[in-house]
Amino acid sequence: MDKVKKETLEELMKKDGVDSAAEENKADAIALDEPKRRTWLIVLLSVAGTLLVAGGAYVAYQSYKASNQLNNEEKIETPATQNSEQGVPAPTSASAQIIYTNAPEGLNLRQTADPAGQVLKIIPFGTNLTVTETQGDWYKVEYDSATGWCAKLYTQASDPLVYKNTDYNFQLTFPNTWSTYTVVKRSTVDAGATAYYDVNLATTDTATYTSGVAPMFVIGVYTPSQWTTLSNSGEPAPTLLKQTSDYAFGYSVAQATPTDLASLRADVITIAASFQQL
Repeated sequence: MDKVKKETLEELMKKDGVDSAAEENKADAIALDEPKRRTWLIVLLSVAGTLLVAGGAYVAYQSYKASNQLNNEEKIETPATQNSEQGVPAPTSASAQIIYTNAPEGLNLRQTADPAGQVLKIIPFGTNLTVTETQGDWYKVEYDSATGWCAKLYTQASDPLVYKNTDYNFQLTFPNTWSTYTVVKRSTVDAGATAYYDVNLATTDTATYTSGVAPMFVIGVYTPSQWTTLSNSGEPAPTLLKQTSDYAFGYSVAQATPTDLASLRADVITIAASFQQL
């Protein structure tokens, strides 16, 4: 019986030894797996963080997109300035804009803003007009009880019938029958004057006036001493326009006038009377 007990005790001790070894091996396995678990935990946390950031960005984008769409729906669209069917600019109102015509032969007032539109009136050179609408290259105006459209190309902001000299600060006003006038400063001047300005008109008498323009009168600019000498010379002197402490201004009518301009010769006195010092 003692033998049996002894064997039983040995078996129990052997079993305990096996169980202890197994527990030790299990603990070692757990210890070996711990770094791997930490690595996976870090990976999982990183993935979760990335997903959270991406999700937040997506939500922010959708919110911005929805807000932008709402703003576009609430926006009041500006009417188009182009007529989509006809391909021409739509009329726009103008606030009391004043223009002057500068077409020498007169400017056509048309029923529509189109070069082929019916001509209602012919507006004389230098006529001032009030613009009520604009459409592309056209102005809507009223002239002589007729309302229509005139081409912008043949208009300007300043009066073309008013000539302003910036050299000696004077101006002249011409009638609209003088629509072809030009004022040209002479390149050479005699000792008796400071400057000469020839006032010309276009002529059809190109046989006599090969340049196509004829002088109608000349304006002379003189110093006070030059004017005194000229006045006391006994020679025909220009008609005095104005005299200041700096200069005297006079004019002389051309001796000859082309036949087609003969009726305009009498206007010289009226033009000279419009002389003003600026």
